[in-house]
Amino acid sequence: MLQPYVASIHGINNEHRMSTKLDKPHHDWFDESDTVNLSEFIGKIEKNPYYPVEPSDYPRMFDFAITKSGMIYFESLRRELDSTGDLSDTKHLHLSVLYLAQAASMRSPAECKKWQVYMFLVGKTTDKYTPEIKADLMLMGCIEDNPRYDSKMYKRHLVWKMKALASISGGKSSEADI
Repeated sequence: MLQPYVASIHGINNEHRMSTKLDKPHHDWFDESDTVNLSEFIGKIEKNPYYPVEPSDYPRMFDFAITKSGMIYFESLRRELDSTGDLSDTKHLHLSVLYLAQAASMRSPAECKKWQVYMFLVGKTTDKYTPEIKADLMLMGCIEDNPRYDSKMYKRHLVWKMKALASISGGKSSEADI
């Protein structure tokens, strides 16, 4: 299955290649000769949706982590969604944040892909950009500040994805686009 953000680029020639130049040392996780085509891009994100971040580093990507209470609430929300087929917008947003925290804590590419699909589907009917949801979950004791958080981890993935998509499309991408 293609990831939601890949769907917007299909139809681009698979064999189109362009060098991805990166500023060093700020982006020292890339090689200046990095190139990617659509098949390689899809293959990398199918194996690891946060490529080039390794699954062992997933728990460091986000500034929040799920708690035991959060796991209980997460499972409750999943059961409710499975049994009723619907949740309120607030519960969908709670589930989305908890799903991400749970998938990252498990270091599971498969769970992260499921979260991405869920977010793609939820985004069609729910306003995903509701900043108070994270604060609500903190107050509820479902998530907590992540002491292992490294702000460079998620940015590393975003920069790679922007550069890869730019090399596929023949366009240019800058850090300001992130």
